[in-house]
Amino acid sequence: MTDASIQSKVDALLGCSRAAGPRAVLGLGEGPIDAATLEAALTTRLRLIDGPGVPPTVKDAAAGRLRAAAAALRASDVRAVPKRPQRPSTMRVPPRRPNHPTASAPPPEGPIAGKPKPVRPTPRITVEHLTPFDRLVLSILVAGGGWNARTRVLVAGLAEQAGLDSAKLRHIVVGLAGFMREQGVSGTLDQMSMAQPMPAAPTPLPEPGRVEAMIGRVSDGVGREFRGDTTASRNRLVAIFAIIAVSFGAILVIALTAPSPQVRRIETERLAREEAREAALAAQGPIDPDHVVTPSVRAGLVRPAQWERPPMFRGEAVPGTMVMEVERLPVVEEDLVRLARDLELDPGRPSAARLAQWGHAIETMSAVWPLLDPGRRANLVRGLLDVLRWAEPPETAERLVADLNIEPEGAIADPADTWRRSFRAGVLGVVVLDESLPDTVRAQARRIVQRGLAGSNGRHARGGPFAALAGRALDAAVPPLIAITDVEDAASVANAWERWFEAQQAVRSDAGLQQALLLAVGRMLTDGRGLAVSSMSADVLGRLVGEIDWASTGPDPRSVREAYRNWFEDPAIGSESTWVLASLLEGPRGIGWYRPEFVPDPALGLDGRAAALGRAVAGWPESRLTVASGEVVPVDPELLEQFDRLLPEVGLLIETARTPIDRLAAALAAERLAMASTLLADERWREAEAEFGRVELQVNSGDAGIDREVLTSPIRRSNDGAWADQWKRAGRDGTQRMTTLDQLRNDLSAGDLGPLDAAALVTEVWRGRSGVREAARSIALQQFQRGSTVAMQLLDTVGQAPMNADTLEFIEQYTGTPLPERSSEELDSMVRLALASHAASLLDPEAGIVDRFVRELGESIHARARARIRTIGGEPGRWDGRPENAAAIAADAMRREASGLFLAIGSESTIESIDRRRAARRRLAGDDVLLLVAAHAAEVDYLAFALEARVPGQRRAIAEVIERAGAARAEASSGLQQIGLSALSLAELERVRMVPRDVDPLGGFG
Repeated sequence: MTDASIQSKVDALLGCSRAAGPRAVLGLGEGPIDAATLEAALTTRLRLIDGPGVPPTVKDAAAGRLRAAAAALRASDVRAVPKRPQRPSTMRVPPRRPNHPTASAPPPEGPIAGKPKPVRPTPRITVEHLTPFDRLVLSILVAGGGWNARTRVLVAGLAEQAGLDSAKLRHIVVGLAGFMREQGVSGTLDQMSMAQPMPAAPTPLPEPGRVEAMIGRVSDGVGREFRGDTTASRNRLVAIFAIIAVSFGAILVIALTAPSPQVRRIETERLAREEAREAALAAQGPIDPDHVVTPSVRAGLVRPAQWERPPMFRGEAVPGTMVMEVERLPVVEEDLVRLARDLELDPGRPSAARLAQWGHAIETMSAVWPLLDPGRRANLVRGLLDVLRWAEPPETAERLVADLNIEPEGAIADPADTWRRSFRAGVLGVVVLDESLPDTVRAQARRIVQRGLAGSNGRHARGGPFAALAGRALDAAVPPLIAITDVEDAASVANAWERWFEAQQAVRSDAGLQQALLLAVGRMLTDGRGLAVSSMSADVLGRLVGEIDWASTGPDPRSVREAYRNWFEDPAIGSESTWVLASLLEGPRGIGWYRPEFVPDPALGLDGRAAALGRAVAGWPESRLTVASGEVVPVDPELLEQFDRLLPEVGLLIETARTPIDRLAAALAAERLAMASTLLADERWREAEAEFGRVELQVNSGDAGIDREVLTSPIRRSNDGAWADQWKRAGRDGTQRMTTLDQLRNDLSAGDLGPLDAAALVTEVWRGRSGVREAARSIALQQFQRGSTVAMQLLDTVGQAPMNADTLEFIEQYTGTPLPERSSEELDSMVRLALASHAASLLDPEAGIVDRFVRELGESIHARARARIRTIGGEPGRWDGRPENAAAIAADAMRREASGLFLAIGSESTIESIDRRRAARRRLAGDDVLLLVAAHAAEVDYLAFALEARVPGQRRAIAEVIERAGAARAEASSGLQQIGLSALSLAELERVRMVPRDVDPLGGFG
């Protein structure tokens, strides 16, 4: 370290340089100082530099500078008074007293003659002279750093309290200043320690009035009571506090045990259902025992089964203990927040207490979730996901997900077991599809789902993955419920089935609930135990049959009829079971259109069941569409039949295509079928019929209307370079140049040029003078449009061409590709793409076939986009000829139509979620083919959204199409196959809202 750097560090440590003088180095101000003050200042500054972070060299240099400053001050007069500063000229000076000359006495004679006369010393202020007020003022002056604005205010305030005027105060301050100089630091500090606050002036007490006196007497009496001066007052005091304690305890108990408004509402509904159940049971009297007979054939009819009472049951309402669990949910949510915070800090080692809270939270939520509305239920699931989001270590993920493990077909332990299983299954479904969770957590959840709940992931199901997986767990719980029916206590079995019904209604409705009930009925019929007699099994079957809507206007009448047919045709279901089912449908609680001849004779076996089934199907009412079914489209039956026939045939065409050209042809057939379905929905019958005809021709004969002939390469002109030399010799002679071009035009045997001749011709095509340029372009179009050498030369030199209207028109004619406007930012890239595609098709003959299919594919997609825009109104945007951009235009048009239906939609799907999926697919698309697939997938989602709003009765069918489309795209082997499958999904979705038109001119449509 250099000497300069050491001195700079010393300056920074002391806060001043050596030039500031010894007083500044020691931290002393202006004014007289004594030896004690000097030594105290030196000691303080040495202690300041003796810090742990100061280097030894810097410390030694600083100490040397401090001691040198102290020595300099000792050598001088430490008692010297600094010179008084000169007054400014503007300061007023009091007039001087006149000095009159007087006669002076003669100097004395002797040895002292000529020496100054000694002056009598002034009296000094000692410690004995200081008063308490002086010591207080002294402490203020020392603590405040001397006489300044702050201490002046404080001392003036004390003088005001002591009754001193300014003259006396000035006298005191001057005297104390002299005292501080005389006594030094130690003496001053000793007197400061003896300072005491000034006593306040005594204030005479006011004379109390009558009111004050009365209050005082009352206060004295109350005080005596609370002090317990007497035995009676102590007893009264104990009694008062006992009453207060009992009242507070009662209020606390009421506040803790009183149910909330939500709990009171649930309890009121439970009591109402209980009263309704008791009233219904009271109205049901036992039937005549004589009617309890076995089936037999009488007069061509089969007597239905009879029971002591109509089979039906109602379990108990939700227990009050389960209802009270709802009140504990806020505490559970707070525990989950703390657990998530702990895992965020240390995900690898969660404490045992936190893990116990996690298990308790899942158990509590699973015991009450059907009692909550969907929004509250979703908040609970989000709280669980917030914890799992930090469980990335495999051990932590396995430990947390283990609490969600279920055995769907395990034995039923208690009535609420179905609630707990379905909740865990629903959470597992959400975890599997949540991409924000760690892969370790999702893998554990996926393993549990695949083991016991394999099937659709529920991404497109109504209610989302929670509803789909929870419903699947409830379906899997039917066999365990059947196993305990008529085995365990009837009351507990009834309660278990009641909880199953409540959970099904919490996650399903309409057609979805119908499907669950039909599945349960099929399993009850397959089991068949105790159905023909009064038993719990018969009661459960009666409840299931009664919950199904058998009307022709129900949510899913087709599924009901198909299920009925399957039950009668299934040999695994006994004949007695089908007889019991028919008896329930024909009985007092049955359905109005079901007649006695539909009841089969169990003694005849499958033959008797088949005959009864034929009669039932013949008399089964056709499903009718009502206003509630939505905006269906009536279509001519022949067109609809042709549509239904072409759908599977086009699907087979897509599946069997192997080469790229065959896959393009199959995709074109699917696009044309989707176009036909759009035209049908728009009631443009003739145009739709023409599209159907083109698709049917391609399916039957393989003719897509595209030329598949591989064109032969044209003959190249011989003697390359001769024409270029002749053109060069022509120079600037216009006549000679036109003659040379005519020679090239008249040579009809050649369809291509060599590299040298092609370079000379292309130069004139791009940069030739007026007249010559037009002639060169005409020759290129008429004779060399299929010449690969000329095409490559045009592509290589296109940068020389002026991009005016004539040049763009020539390129469009030469390549056959439309180009954007001159103001477009994509003009340059589109020009090069058109020339490159044309040159590639000439170099590879099969590429020309691909280009023709791609062009036709884009035209079909763009036509569908124009049809959609025509339906919703507006002007179609300019299309650049690329199929992927045509698909984007079609998807945008479908989005405009769907976005206007957000008020009518009842699904949980939203336009925003579809937009996010579309953007994600576009980011993942690596080429133009995948961009087209992404646009088609978005169009499928938008169309499903719109149809779900327009035809709410077909939501199940729409969801099935969406699920099939996603699975098919995932299994496709190429992007071209995905294009065809997506277009086919569009046609299938449009088919959902179409019904055959009634040929009766007086009727509507059926």
